[in-house]
Parts: sequence; structure tokens; C-alpha cells
Amino acid sequence: ATTVGKRLRTKVTKVGVASMSLELGDEPTRKRPESPYLLVDWLLKALVRKAKRPLLLLFDEIQELALAKDSEQIVSALRAAITKSRNSVRVIFTGSNQDRLGELFSRSRAALYEGASILSFPRLDQDFLEFVSAHAQRSFRRRIPVAELATAFERFQFQPRALIDLVFLYASGDKASFAEVLNARIEGLLASDLFQPIVNQMTPLQLQICRRVAAGGDISSLEARTLYAQ
Repeated sequence: ATTVGKRLRTKVTKVGVASMSLELGDEPTRKRPESPYLLVDWLLKALVRKAKRPLLLLFDEIQELALAKDSEQIVSALRAAITKSRNSVRVIFTGSNQDRLGELFSRSRAALYEGASILSFPRLDQDFLEFVSAHAQRSFRRRIPVAELATAFERFQFQPRALIDLVFLYASGDKASFAEVLNARIEGLLASDLFQPIVNQMTPLQLQICRRVAAGGDISSLEARTLYAQ
């Protein structure tokens, strides 16, 4: 019933990449499986047979699989298909959410655990911030100091998309300053359930330490250790 499920049930006859296309022709003689999970392997092997050369697969925003219904089965099917065709297939996964990527590749019971080496993209530097500042001034007639952009960029863990969304929010709103928009966005994120999965995985000791840090208290005094013991 999901979009992914519907696409997996669709007969693939042509795959296009940039200016090149690959015609699959008639279905192989091996019977097309009904299960969408088995269909992943079936489609990949069909590509390998028709291409007759190594394939590179690129999965963008792969962390969204961590939120999908039946995500464990989907990821397991994907990993099994890639493993079976490992002599002919190489894979790159990309994603914009480090925490969810960790759920897929770093959690010991995850289906893609150690299924890929995690590499961070190089952070965009001052040139990017100056470009955004100039573009906001030119297109929106809103001045955003580069220093304020740098602060926002750091608070959003150097994610370009998050920064650009914030600039659009400022340009389309009535807030007097970019810093005001940033603070409101941060407060909104903290009040959301975005971090609840992380909280759910914490031990009681970790929760107590976080609560003391959030309240501005110490974490190693006798009083703190007594609380931990309780």
C-alpha cells in the first residue's frame, strides 16, 4: 500500500541515467516474484544481466528507510540483494540526517549494521555563507550578516538545507531579525518529538545527567552521585 511498495510492483522496462538509457527488454524466463522484498533482488539481477558491466547504485536520503513501515524487511531485502550481486554492484548511500544514518549503519541489530563505511561530507566554508548572504540581499532585499549565518549553520550541524530553509522562512516572514527567526526555530525543534527516539534509548543514569546539565547543575558532586545511586 506504500509508495515504495507500488513502485516495486511496477514492471521496469527502461532505466535512464543522465543522457544514457538501458532497455531491459522482455522479462527473464525466471518467474517474477510476487513479494516486493524478493523483487528487489530480481530487479537488481535483471539490471546486471542486461548491463553486462559493473553497476554503481546511488541511494539518496537513505536514512528515510529508518522511518518506513516494515523498514527492517525492506533494508534486509536490499542488503541481501546487494550481497548476492556484490561482484557486479557497488553502492553509495547518502543522507542528510546523521542520527538516522546511525540507526541504519551503527546500531548493532540494524539490518545495515557495518554495511558501509560512514564518511562525512566536507563542511561548506565561508564562501558558501557569503554566497547565501549576497543572494538573500539580491533576491529578497533582506540583509543577513555572514556572522549570523555562521552561527545558524553551526547550530544546525552544518546542514546546508536547514540553513537555506531558515533563510526562506526569514525572507517570507515578518520577524525583525534573522537571529529572532533562528531562536524561534530552535525552540520549535526542541519542543518537537524529533529527539524522542534518542531519549527512549537512554539509560536512567544518562537521563539524570542530561537533566542536570540542562538545568545548569554539576554532574560529579556528592549530591549528584547520591541522586544517581537512588
